[in-house]
Amino acid sequence: MTSSPAAGGARLTKSANDGRAPVAVFETVVAGIVSGFLAIVLSIGFANLLLAGGMRVHTPVMVGMALFSTMVLNAVAAFTSPIRGGASVVQEVPIVLMASATPAIAAGMADAADLDVLATIVVFCMVTTTLTGLILLALGIFRLGRLIRFVPYPVVGGFLAGTGWLIFQGGLTVIAGAPVTLDVLPIFAEPGVATKCALGIGFIAAIVFLHSRFEGNFVVPAAILAAMILYNVVVIGGGISAETLYAAGWLIPLPADAGLWPPLFPDDLARVDWLKVAGGVIAIPGIIVVTAMALLMNAAAIEVDRGQDVDLDKELRSVGIQNVLAGPSGGLPGFPSVSLTLLSDRLGGAGRPVGLVIAALCAAAIVFGDLVLGVVPTPLLASLLVWIGGTLMFEWLIGAYRRLNLREYLIVVLIFLFIVFAGFTWGILVGLAAAIVLFVVEYSRTDIVRQFVRGHHRQSNYEGSAERLAALRRHGAAILIFRLQGYLFFGTADGLRKRILSEAEGSADRPPARFVLIDFGRVTGIDSSAVLTFARLGQAAVQSGFTVVIGGASADVRAALERGAAGTKGGSQFRFDGDIEEALTRCENALLDAVAPASRAAVAHSVTSVLASILKDEADAGDLAGYLERVEIGPGDALIEQGSPSDDIYIFESGTAAVTIDADGTPFSLASIGPGAIVGEIAFYAHKPRSASVVAAEPAVVWRFTRAALARLQAERPDLAVRFHEGLASTLADRLTSTNRLLEFLAE
Repeated sequence: MTSSPAAGGARLTKSANDGRAPVAVFETVVAGIVSGFLAIVLSIGFANLLLAGGMRVHTPVMVGMALFSTMVLNAVAAFTSPIRGGASVVQEVPIVLMASATPAIAAGMADAADLDVLATIVVFCMVTTTLTGLILLALGIFRLGRLIRFVPYPVVGGFLAGTGWLIFQGGLTVIAGAPVTLDVLPIFAEPGVATKCALGIGFIAAIVFLHSRFEGNFVVPAAILAAMILYNVVVIGGGISAETLYAAGWLIPLPADAGLWPPLFPDDLARVDWLKVAGGVIAIPGIIVVTAMALLMNAAAIEVDRGQDVDLDKELRSVGIQNVLAGPSGGLPGFPSVSLTLLSDRLGGAGRPVGLVIAALCAAAIVFGDLVLGVVPTPLLASLLVWIGGTLMFEWLIGAYRRLNLREYLIVVLIFLFIVFAGFTWGILVGLAAAIVLFVVEYSRTDIVRQFVRGHHRQSNYEGSAERLAALRRHGAAILIFRLQGYLFFGTADGLRKRILSEAEGSADRPPARFVLIDFGRVTGIDSSAVLTFARLGQAAVQSGFTVVIGGASADVRAALERGAAGTKGGSQFRFDGDIEEALTRCENALLDAVAPASRAAVAHSVTSVLASILKDEADAGDLAGYLERVEIGPGDALIEQGSPSDDIYIFESGTAAVTIDADGTPFSLASIGPGAIVGEIAFYAHKPRSASVVAAEPAVVWRFTRAALARLQAERPDLAVRFHEGLASTLADRLTSTNRLLEFLAE
């Protein structure tokens, strides 16, 4: 039987995958071994930070705690972390903060035995790790990991650059055998150290060269494996003893103490000074906050490097469980390491077994410490640290210059410099401050005024007489309309206040403002500084003589503004309205009462005066009035019903009504109409059913012009009928212009 192309393709794919599987397993194992050795090195280094002075003789206990914790972290992460192939380790950030508390515990127990002090410090570390895990777990359960999404990209970049420096510095420390400072720089000129530096540089050069010539993740693991084989061949062939290698600094010295773990036995709990532990708990909130932020920033940094999203809430839950399990058993706080995870990625270790390999190596280091580290020379470990650290620094201090604008790039450099010269914790704090400053600066540049217009260009949806509309177009510039958007805070509110005051001033071509109408419909919130700014606006309104009208504000925003305006000199100049259109209508009516009372909507308009405004002739208006009939309606009566035949045109002489539309059974108010308004003419001429209802809000007198009356007018006075059509067309054109302005205003 002949195979189909699809079947053949499936067999080819399977064959390719089968060929790839051994390579993937090899890459994963190599990535786990390399990352595991480095995790052991980092764990030992960080453990050395916890004890000072005479207590340093007990550092092996801290080393055991660090190795045990790194083992637990990776074992649990292999099954629970969303960062596949990630590598975790006890972390410098929480340990540095814990190290600031342990001397105080030791000083408070100056008269106690060393073992009592050690037991107390160990319990403090266990409590801190456990509480940190519980808080991280809670943050993940309540889905608060999204907070890191508010950290700007340059802050993450600065954090990565600073991390690169610490990794780079760690590599130099491994070679030098001591923390690298200006005082120890001459040590690199010593023959033994210089030889290790040369080998490390040669290895890095080889990696860079091979990367430029060959593609794939297999290059670096192969180079590492070759270097390890070559080193051990030389050592075995030359008969070089382990003691000689340790003395020359070619191997990482692990304390040869049989009691690396557990740090405490049940009987040791009697030695603990629980009051001192409770006193140390004061530092725990700060440790937890900084640890959570460092964890989230690490996860975000891994996201950026991988180009893949990490479920931060799931990662918080995973790390929380890791620390909760490690803490009570004698562990230290930890979470995914950016450097080790990125190194694992570059070595091709993308699967969960990476964590299991690291955990197994840590377990072996606890039991067979010297034997495990005896196969890896320090120049190899150091060169890997220098390589990954240098890569991160180059990418974010050199490459980022082309990707970021100058302001963002300077933030990267600032964070990097603080990490280099002030420490990692300060770098994180500066990063948070930079995030706030960057947000304020960038958001302050966002125009919170969505639209600004004056009342002679934009009228309310109140349908009144032609005289009213004409008066508003003459005098409406005294009404200022500001439509706001976004969140109002100290960075944007004062700019708004200054703009309002500038627009409110009179000039040769515009009157001073009488009303400043501010639409808060799209404002999401307001802070106390912005509330104070509006109180100052009210004070300026008293001096300038205008009223501030707030419309469309949410309940919370309105309450904040009312509290801020209450009791201030400008409080009387504020007015609050729920609906922006009603607020604008009231402003228009108040303005017309002052400058053009004859056009005021409250004044009744005889049908003759309305017809005269259409025909431009009072005599003809009187003749045309004879074709209309007078109708009286009461509050709640429907003059026009949506969907009914359009056989009439109505002219309001007195009273007001609401224009509503029924959408799926829910009525919506479209406009208000008053004396002088003409309604129903569009459907009348289009011969379409009514598109909306007109319901009286108060007793009203209207005049009805029927289709039969129009036919009689055309037969008896065709000249008058033509002028009526022309006048009504002009009125419709004016209304269409106003409607277009309204639509443009609402569409902005």
